[in-house]
Order: sequence, then structure tokens, then C-alpha cells
Amino acid sequence: MWQEAIALAEKIYQITSQSENLSRDRSLVDQLRRASVSISANISEGFERQRHSKKEYLRFLSIAKGSAGEVRSLLAVAHRVGYIDYQTFCLTKFNALDISKMLGYQMKYLEQRIAIAEITSKQNALKYRARYRSPYKAKAS
Repeated sequence: MWQEAIALAEKIYQITSQSENLSRDRSLVDQLRRASVSISANISEGFERQRHSKKEYLRFLSIAKGSAGEVRSLLAVAHRVGYIDYQTFCLTKFNALDISKMLGYQMKYLEQRIAIAEITSKQNALKYRARYRSPYKAKAS
């Protein structure tokens, strides 16, 4: 997933460098590049933080997924205004869509793992309380 995100960023850099008209639109080029780099950056940052919190990893994957959507939207704009041809638009858009799907599958998996961990934690807490509950009832005053 991370490798595909890096490859997409590389493709975006190539497209934005090769298209003469697009390269003149500095704000669109900058936004496209930043959004594409953001995908792999958030995947890797979340991965590094997952050791401490699966929920935090999930949050970073969600940000990466949002950036993949942003890339698709910006590519559509670049195509509509005539900066990139239809073939380039479609191929690159589908690359971003594939990454978005991979992120979605990973997020769903993590959500399930988090839910299982929370259920297990609650069950363990109940077992602990039942095991160490005082046999003597507290008297009401």
C-alpha cells in the first residue's frame, strides 16, 4: 500500500512536470503534489505510531484516504480544464482509487481488531472483578 502511494506521488510529479499548461498553474501543481505525498506520509506515520495505539494508526489511514480522494478530485479538475489528457487522467485516477480501496480494507480490518480488543478487555475486567470481589458485603450505614 505504501509502495503504491509512493509510485502515485512519483507519477503525479512526472505529470505536473511534463504538462506545459499544468506546470504554469502553480497552485494546482502544488496542491496535487502535496496531496499525493500526503498519502504515503500519513501511511508511514500512522504505521510508526501503531505500536502505541491502533486507533491512532486508523486515524492516519483515514487522513491518507482523504488525500487519495483529494488527488482524484484535483486530477478531474486538471483534465476538465485541459491540462491533462483523458488517458493520463483515467490511469492516474484509477491508481489513486486502488490506493483508496486498499486503505479502506486496512481501516476495516483495524476497526474489527480494535472492537475485538475492546470486548476482550471488558471481559477480562469483569473476570478480574468477579475473582477478587470481597465475599463480605459492605454494611449500609
